Amino acid sequence: MVNMKSIFLLAIPLLTGAATINAAVDPALLALMPTNSSLLFGVHVQKVLASPFGKYILTQLPANDGMMQLAASTGFDYKNDLTEIVGATTLPDGTKANLYLARGTFQVTRFLALATATGSTITGYKSAQLVSLPDGENTTVAFLDSTTVAIGNLPAVMAAEDRYLAHAQFGGALAAKASAAGAAGDVWFATVSPADQFMKSTALPMPGILKPVLETSVSVQFSDVGAVATGEFTTSSTQQAQALLTMAKFLSALVAAEGKANPDAPNTLSSMQFAVHGTALDVTLPIPEQALEQMYSARPVATRKASIH
Repeated sequence: MVNMKSIFLLAIPLLTGAATINAAVDPALLALMPTNSSLLFGVHVQKVLASPFGKYILTQLPANDGMMQLAASTGFDYKNDLTEIVGATTLPDGTKANLYLARGTFQVTRFLALATATGSTITGYKSAQLVSLPDGENTTVAFLDSTTVAIGNLPAVMAAEDRYLAHAQFGGALAAKASAAGAAGDVWFATVSPADQFMKSTALPMPGILKPVLETSVSVQFSDVGAVATGEFTTSSTQQAQALLTMAKFLSALVAAEGKANPDAPNTLSSMQFAVHGTALDVTLPIPEQALEQMYSARPVATRKASIH
């Protein structure tokens, strides 16, 4: 059957492995985020796909009958009809997303007909139809309207529908940081939770290095010549920020030196720039298009289920 979850979430694993006009996070999507979110992330899908790197990714995708079947059955083409994805995770789940919200153009009745034909269970909840996918992962899809779809487990999707009907707002420090990160890049994430809470204890030495970091935002903006990644790592004091700067420079120098031993590997760290502003360490990394494509080609590829199964 068609794996609709994979279609909606396709942009995330493809695009976060790495458009020149800034675009803030869609406030309507941000408003639907869970109030207890620990980390928010997003992708301006059309802006990334319009870049040379996005076009390169599309050329690398294998032919997928599920994609074609989905387009034929629903009229949905993610390359044109999917515009933005925003997601949330809540500790202690680390970086595992609890909820995805997607903005696009959806012919809802055709999606529901396909869901019924492919074995999904459809139940009504308030003004939404909840589609429970037979994927063994308790995944639920709900079309909040013809331009907004929520994906997650059943409680998360039902809560999103509640917030949608209540015209809820998502505010506070995390909302502000997410808005700034989304305006700065085409792929982004933001958190106001300590960085080491998202790291496994076995991932040494990173937890120790990141322990002083209380807030983090990272944005990647694509252009005709590659991308620029920017990060802001906020600590509790100027002294901690300076110490983080020293460690970051040391580690980047080590990695850059290691890269010189392998001339075939892309070595972009030599162009990394650092600056301390108050209690925050700012990092800027330009990545040429060729390096982006090399990194994408060399990425580990996890075994994934086929789109039709």
